[in-house]
Amino acid sequence: APMQDGITLGMDGFPADKSGELNVGPNGTFVWGLFEVTGTFQTGDFGPDGRYKQQIKVEDVKVLEQPKQ
Repeated sequence: APMQDGITLGMDGFPADKSGELNVGPNGTFVWGLFEVTGTFQTGDFGPDGRYKQQIKVEDVKVLEQPKQ
């Protein structure tokens, strides 16, 4: 599994079809990879128990690197 580097933030509206183009963790619980996202940056309390203090309301995603097979 990847290790976090930097801050953790939520992403609201990340398209499921784009998740499938990235690396998928056990049971589909998370994805990681290189991608570009366009959206609106928001601050507040987001995610389970308000654990994220920032989130991006996703408008578009471009996958920049396919997972290695």
